[in-house]
Amino acid sequence: MGDLADHRRALLPFLQRAEEVAKVEPKVAYYCRLYAVEEGLKLKNRSKAIEELLVSVMDKLEQFKKGNPGALNAEEDKLLLEGFALKIFARADRVDRAGKASMSTCKAFYAASVFMEVCTQFGALDEDLLGKQKYAAWKAADIRKALREGRTPTPGSGVEPKSYSPGTKVWVKVDEVSPPVQGAVLSSDDQQLKFLVSLPSGSQELKAGQLALHAVPGTQVTYKGEPGKVLSVDLAVWPPSYEVEHQNGVV
Repeated sequence: MGDLADHRRALLPFLQRAEEVAKVEPKVAYYCRLYAVEEGLKLKNRSKAIEELLVSVMDKLEQFKKGNPGALNAEEDKLLLEGFALKIFARADRVDRAGKASMSTCKAFYAASVFMEVCTQFGALDEDLLGKQKYAAWKAADIRKALREGRTPTPGSGVEPKSYSPGTKVWVKVDEVSPPVQGAVLSSDDQQLKFLVSLPSGSQELKAGQLALHAVPGTQVTYKGEPGKVLSVDLAVWPPSYEVEHQNGVV
């Protein structure tokens, strides 16, 4: 009985996402089901119920291929699936960073993480997508926990940056494509909305959203109003994701 429950939990996230998007994105649904079958066939000691479930999903895969001959193209479909996952992620991320996260935001982050996992059937995720997949899964859990405890979910990574006074070291995201680089604040306007920052390429005026706390393992930070210590930093997502140790444990 334990194996059956565990096996169902392993497959249902992908099958549920398939059902949710089947009408609007049938090809995305196809790859969710295909991934579920691939994962299901890896399960050992499969019960009759799981075998029957896999057969029914395989039937749906065959029905799609028969009804859409020549529709599958791995190279194009990889881009389609990644783009779809990133769209779901971006929508949830905008709501979260605006401080309006709800259970719907939690579900969207979780769905995005599942769709990104489905993308692995085309090969290993690149660094950026892998970072977003981990962040989305963490945000879903973080928002759910906050709502269950009756708290307002903390936007973004939860690490509160120090004020960016002159001399403050920061991570800088110059544009959407380039990886973050280290910089130092030279000056800012009175509202701390724009900053003149020293970069390896020279000085540049940047917005607050392009800066993040320059934290390395051991850096002392304030996490949700409590003192903490940074254990690791993930720069694959922006703003960066921090693993922080504080009095309630590691988050």
